[in-house]
Amino acid sequence: MQCIFDFKLKRTRSGSRFADFGKIQKKMKPTSTLKCAKIRLCPIVGQGDAGNRGITPGGARSHFAGTPPVQGRGQGNQAMKMKLKDKTLVIWVACIWFMITCSSCSRPVSDEQSPRVLLPWIENGQYHFRVVELRTMESLKSLRGSVARFSVGVNGPEPIVRALRRSDGVFVPTDPMSQNLLSLYANLERLAELDDQVGVGYLLPRPWKISINTNIVNENQRRLHNNAQYDADRKMIEFTSFESRGDLPLTVNAGAIAHEHFHALFDVLVPSPASLQDCSAMEADQIAARREARLRELYRVRLLRAMNEGLADVWGWIHSGDPRFVARSRPEDGELRSLEKGIQPIWTAKQFSDYNRAEGFCPRRSDQDFVYQLGNQYGLAFQWAFGSKDRVPVAHVVIELLRKLKKDIMNFPDGDELKPALLIENLARQNPRQCPFLISILQPKDQSELTWQCWETL
Repeated sequence: MQCIFDFKLKRTRSGSRFADFGKIQKKMKPTSTLKCAKIRLCPIVGQGDAGNRGITPGGARSHFAGTPPVQGRGQGNQAMKMKLKDKTLVIWVACIWFMITCSSCSRPVSDEQSPRVLLPWIENGQYHFRVVELRTMESLKSLRGSVARFSVGVNGPEPIVRALRRSDGVFVPTDPMSQNLLSLYANLERLAELDDQVGVGYLLPRPWKISINTNIVNENQRRLHNNAQYDADRKMIEFTSFESRGDLPLTVNAGAIAHEHFHALFDVLVPSPASLQDCSAMEADQIAARREARLRELYRVRLLRAMNEGLADVWGWIHSGDPRFVARSRPEDGELRSLEKGIQPIWTAKQFSDYNRAEGFCPRRSDQDFVYQLGNQYGLAFQWAFGSKDRVPVAHVVIELLRKLKKDIMNFPDGDELKPALLIENLARQNPRQCPFLISILQPKDQSELTWQCWETL
């Protein structure tokens, strides 16, 4: 049943208000679905009164205005009767209003299946408000669905989503947090579909674990803001609180969400060595042989991390179509991580080893930068090689590259070092037509070997 309830508020000569019902119109529909009524308050605006305006749940505007009272002629009992009559009418108005709104909105938000929600959504590299269907959503209010489960903090309660339903059935979030969370779920839902398309949907059991307002600290034990990470131990994507340094929260940034999701795929597909935690003990170690062994291990940790970060940025671009998604939320890292700038030659093993030794065992900000710098070279290689093509086939290429990388690591001698060019060489083997370009972005020492491999492939 859809109810349209329209009335006006007027003033009597004595200055009190009463309701003048314009019309009450009821239309019966064959379906049993109940929709919220549009309720419009239409007071008569007096002279010099601009009126205050707001938005009602039905999408109509409500205008609240005060009209100066007009001095009436009647006094005494007549005025008393008019006041009693006005109070009675006001009570009846309130009762009828309550009955109509409650009956038409009786269906709780949490029961809505596959709701359609108005959200900021990226199209052609730009964000616009679009109606997005959450196909796997089971409970809109508690943000529960078959793709993901959410918590406030790592072990906290489920967040509560607040939204109003328009007359056309579309839900509109009523606060920024609800909007951000629903956008996050919508992006995770599309990423699950992409996983299924490229044949890795079975690798990450669903629902995925997502935490918001997570307390994440850096190496100096300072709490981070406007950041996110994939926790491999908890198998959880964690978002910190948002600070408006960029124009887009990370929980709305489609590229950033895909970036963190890719780390989960990399963690499953590529056997990464454990990170070295006790860096102070390693730096104090005076046994040269032990130091060298640990430096080689740290070399592999950092190189695989650079590959992980670079391909995660590629995955962010595949999902969002936005080559500068990092700058939207973290402008301080925008230039370092952009996939629109000119490409630099991939480092040789000797160059990366020198960086590794210079950084030492303990992580520093410069450690982050040089890992992301090499990772960005990988990302740019993909962008330049496949930027004009359909992005889903590129996702297939990335997954096959991870499978090949896993085999290389398992068969690689322990005493030898992986070289940064390995990822580019494997990419060339998978895509012989890209050989001339991929050869051009290697250092001369690595070019000759790849040239011979490409010649054999062709």
